[in-house]
Amino acid sequence: MKVYIQTDIEGVAGVVEWDPRNSTYTDIEKYEKRKVISRLLTGEVNAAIRAAFDEGADTVYVNDNHGDCKTIDLEALDPRAELMHGMANTQPAWLPCLDETFDCVVAVGMHAMAGSKEASLPHSCWHINDDRYLLSEATMCAALAGTFGVPFVFASGDQTITAEIREKVPECEVAVVKTALSPFFARTVHPTVAQQRIYDGVRRGIANRKNIKPFVIEGPHYKVAASDRDPSILISEPMEGDDFFKLVHDYLNTFPWNCFGTQEVYNKAVDLSPYAKKKVSEP
Repeated sequence: MKVYIQTDIEGVAGVVEWDPRNSTYTDIEKYEKRKVISRLLTGEVNAAIRAAFDEGADTVYVNDNHGDCKTIDLEALDPRAELMHGMANTQPAWLPCLDETFDCVVAVGMHAMAGSKEASLPHSCWHINDDRYLLSEATMCAALAGTFGVPFVFASGDQTITAEIREKVPECEVAVVKTALSPFFARTVHPTVAQQRIYDGVRRGIANRKNIKPFVIEGPHYKVAASDRDPSILISEPMEGDDFFKLVHDYLNTFPWNCFGTQEVYNKAVDLSPYAKKKVSEP
């Protein structure tokens, strides 16, 4: 059995502020805060890996998908899993290696979409078919997995993202590891409690995978667009196409900080941060 684990940081227990790597903190503050979020995320991911193998997996891929794609501590990661990481924005796709050979997808550290209320660090919103569907990064992951017929069986995060996931994929198991009280304030369980909730939920989700219907966006023609912090401001002009997976990939590649599969991103922007608000230089 093959299990794909998608990860992010904003939905991890104990994380209540943006990744400090682009902040005004001093270098030592950035270093110390990055160490903490790496440790917290790696602990939750290890709980998911352990659950997957205990449920019968023989192959587990982990996608280090947050920010610079170097947040998970490889040395502390369960050695039975393989980690996909590297320089952000140069991976072959947003969900590298995901295909029809996987039995299910698990997501750890998910966050609510842009504009969500009572959500911890909400951002990103996918606008599909003129807002017929509004998707977070988590439910976009589920939709892309659905193009291969792969079920989305588990996700962890705050109460808002887990509610959205259950609305779109009712049978999906979820674990609420913190209750958002504002975008930058939450009531968080202890990391060991979060890890146990994730372990238990992943086991239940994988065990029930054959009864969880893949999340599929109705087609065959699609229109996609995305926003970041403000859902009313699109990152790029909408695109249309008939292959949903390819369309999302192509649209993501219109973002000024992305150049999937190449190193050309170095020529596209001096500052690679999507939130720097600096003008993108021409290649």
